[in-house]
Amino acid sequence: MSPKPSIIKSNCNPFDEITSLLQKCKHKDHLHQIHARIVTTGLVRKPSVASKLVASLVSIPLPATNSAARSIADGVKGLDSYTWNTIIRGHLAGNQPKEALLVYSHVRGKGLEVDSYTLQFAIKACRLMPLVLEGKQLHNQILKLGFGSEIIIQTSLVNMYGFFGELECMQQVFDETPQRDLVMWNSVVAAYSQHNFPYMALAVASAMAREGLRLNGSSVVSLLSACSFLKAIRKGKEVHGYVIRGQLVDNHDVFVYNALISMYSRCGVLSSARRIFQTMPMKNVVSWTSMINCYSDNDHLKEAFWLFEQMESEKIKPDEITILGVISMSLKFRSFKIAEWIDRYVERNGFRSTGSIAMLNALMDMHAKCGNIKKACEIFDGMEQKSLMSWTTIIHGLAMHSDGKQALAMFSQMQREGCKPDGVVFLNILSACSHAGMVVEARNCFNSMVNDYHMKPRMEHCGCMVDLLCRAGLVSEAFEFVQTMPDKPDAMIWRMLLGACQGQGDGSLARRILSQLREIGPKNSRDYGLLSNLYAAMDEWDNVKEIRREMKEKGVIKEDPGSSSIEMSSNGVFTSCEVWQEDSELADDSSPTKPEFLIDMYVQYSRYPPSFHEFKEQCHILTERITSWSVISNMLSQASVPYQVQPSMIQVISTRAREIASHPENMNRKTIRMVVHLTIGDYMLQFVRTKSTSIEELERVKIEGCGKQCVICLEEMQCGSEAIRMPCSHEYHESCIVKWLKMSLLCPLCRFEMSANPHDKLFVASF
Repeated sequence: MSPKPSIIKSNCNPFDEITSLLQKCKHKDHLHQIHARIVTTGLVRKPSVASKLVASLVSIPLPATNSAARSIADGVKGLDSYTWNTIIRGHLAGNQPKEALLVYSHVRGKGLEVDSYTLQFAIKACRLMPLVLEGKQLHNQILKLGFGSEIIIQTSLVNMYGFFGELECMQQVFDETPQRDLVMWNSVVAAYSQHNFPYMALAVASAMAREGLRLNGSSVVSLLSACSFLKAIRKGKEVHGYVIRGQLVDNHDVFVYNALISMYSRCGVLSSARRIFQTMPMKNVVSWTSMINCYSDNDHLKEAFWLFEQMESEKIKPDEITILGVISMSLKFRSFKIAEWIDRYVERNGFRSTGSIAMLNALMDMHAKCGNIKKACEIFDGMEQKSLMSWTTIIHGLAMHSDGKQALAMFSQMQREGCKPDGVVFLNILSACSHAGMVVEARNCFNSMVNDYHMKPRMEHCGCMVDLLCRAGLVSEAFEFVQTMPDKPDAMIWRMLLGACQGQGDGSLARRILSQLREIGPKNSRDYGLLSNLYAAMDEWDNVKEIRREMKEKGVIKEDPGSSSIEMSSNGVFTSCEVWQEDSELADDSSPTKPEFLIDMYVQYSRYPPSFHEFKEQCHILTERITSWSVISNMLSQASVPYQVQPSMIQVISTRAREIASHPENMNRKTIRMVVHLTIGDYMLQFVRTKSTSIEELERVKIEGCGKQCVICLEEMQCGSEAIRMPCSHEYHESCIVKWLKMSLLCPLCRFEMSANPHDKLFVASF
């Protein structure tokens, strides 16, 4: 490649020529020519000329200009502090804080004078690196040099200590400053708010008002952040009122508007957040992201997706934070197809090609939690750089899918590549071993955590070990493990042990555990139910009555009686049905053995804005099948549920009613209140529908190789034995998967949709 032609002319005044050339210079080869000209003309030896040349060099946005300016300054004696400040500022502008600090050390080493700007630039360099110890040493130099009373220096120190989280040092600098301006007050309020000391932020703001200073937009944003952290809606409304009265926002101040949306979102006041968003004169991508997250955080997921579509239609390009919020929102759906749609969107819009570790980790987590562990592993294998979070995410995903062997293999690979595991990684490994029944491997990992990495086991780690031993039938060993725990076991640990004793009928050990649980005292309905069932298994009916009486006196109700849901699509109409039990009335001795069900049906029409309707009926689902089915069908018809999907919904409601009625806690119920929640409307995301496949058409294959496990029964599938392969390629024992599909029409691993009847197009179903 031929060199650039020379730009030096010899028939001009050297200084004027060089100054003109520096202003036009846009290439490093030209810069080298100019530098050579400066040296040959002797101009570099004159301080006044050299100072101007240094300033011109630093102003040129080329990588080598700062080095050239430094070399010129080193060869000239008598340069003033302004010239050295220019060089330091140039390194900071080029994101070179280390070089800026080295120049400052060079100036101090040569005994040259420094001014407040030199010190301000040096403080900024320490903050950018970041260097806490060097920052404190610089603070000492500032005091020795006599700059301790200058407000610019003190404000820079406050910002530096606030950035480091050294809040005591920050407060000391603030208290020792005799005169404080609005900028310094705002810096202190922002530091306390950013480091989650909201009460201190509010206290400093109150002191600020008492000093007669008027809050500005920066102050308000910090205060709203503190109110958001505390979920203090009343205080947040006071700040909002101050903003309105003081007219602190104009048509271009979107930061205050965004902070208001976030505050109302954290406090759960969606109506106020929506109103502010709709009335904003100007919105940026942060505004749209804040409102989408507002809907998502408050479980208005369809409205959040609708707003994301609106953002797209208005040509507002989402940034990485927006996409991370959408990925987080998709985890609440736990839908295989929504995860695939988001993955294609990320790929199509170039977010994956950026190589962002945070983005790839989020996609991995999404696919793993939505049932597609194969896709999660593909993303992990394609990552050029892997952080500790990346390893944690993939191990957690494999643990969720009961693939203990692969999780252990990943853990070993992580250690070989030099990544040190933390407590969360060990927790996921122990969980994977627990679900896979790998007792020996779990013991080795637990011992490695304690002995090799010198970590103190937390209650969660011990809980995983107890759960593993109880699953493996080693209840006595689990009890001995609990007795040697470093911390006192909580009720959850004793509850697991008690449940294992009940399953194995170990009455003697159960009595020892019972005494421990009784000392702690029952905390919720699960504790009472477990105690009652165990006493009943040991024929101690007086204790059973005492437990029931205590529950009734304390008004203990079942916290989460369980639920079933079904989602269907017919002629483009999306319908979901959720069924759960609420607290019901106990029967007297003369009540019938089969309870009567009081059905509350709540219908939500999801077209925006959503609307709600309620229907109530009462019937004997268990004894009068035709009548009860007719009653439920009539309710569904009133709710505008398509006729084609009504039989499936009625089946779900009836099945769930029988499960509820057969539960031991409901044996003496007079009436049982069952809530049915329907969501009807057009599904806003259009996905490609997988072809329906009937149970009879499932492929039968021979198992090749060893080590494959049926995740339904958790038993190994023998090599050469016959198994059923789902259309999604997952394989199971025939008896296991047929029994499963009679209860749920989804693949247990990836949630692939099945349909027993090709005419009944089931979209998603979970029981």
